[in-house]
Amino acid sequence: MRLMPGVIQDSSGGLHFHGGGEYQTRYTLNGFDISDPIDGRYRTLLAVEGVRSLNLYSARESPEQGRGSAGTLAIHTDNGTDQLHYTATNFIPGVETHGGLRVGDWTPRAGISGPIVKGRAWFSDSFNGEYNGGFVSGLPNGENTNASWVAGNLLHAQVNLTPSNILYGDFLADFDHQAH
Repeated sequence: MRLMPGVIQDSSGGLHFHGGGEYQTRYTLNGFDISDPIDGRYRTLLAVEGVRSLNLYSARESPEQGRGSAGTLAIHTDNGTDQLHYTATNFIPGVETHGGLRVGDWTPRAGISGPIVKGRAWFSDSFNGEYNGGFVSGLPNGENTNASWVAGNLLHAQVNLTPSNILYGDFLADFDHQAH
């Protein structure tokens, strides 16, 4: 997203679209609003492999019209094809030696897509994970880590009922955990 025209990243990693705040942009996934209901920010974890396109639309509405005064970021996911495709990235974790031998930071991603019924129904599933060992220097061994992990999975299925009627469904799940 940082490479799109009209997008600027601030020092904390937040993205600003067309000069507006993060909370002033509307985020949609296949047409459904996925903005955080509390603060309006984008918090969904999606694997790059599952995204087909990103479209950023500018808006000229005033803030009293609700979220989206800076524009709309429309995310469209992969539908699948008649051929089976799969990908896996970063599935072997690194090793850290700070405070002893342990698993380092790790960001596995995977995607699989293909036909359910060739020419009529397809699926796409993408997984994104992140593990952070959270090493804290200066503390005794055994008390010097604060591990956290996040994971997201998007399953998309589509059926062409007739040439002009398409039925699709998405199941999106995001999980996170931090020990302390």
